[in-house]
Amino acid sequence: MDCWVSSKFAQEAGAVRTMTGETRSPINAGNLRKTHLMLETCRTAGKVVLEGF
Repeated sequence: MDCWVSSKFAQEAGAVRTMTGETRSPINAGNLRKTHLMLETCRTAGKVVLEGF
């Protein structure tokens, strides 16, 4: 099962609360690439925030 789908079901059931797991700055190609890889492989705990235009 996709990590996003299982996470979404857990949230809807009230079993999981969202949290910010990591903040990356600045927004550039390298940080976008690393963040996307983390999300694709389900290696995140909480939300990942990109900041710093």
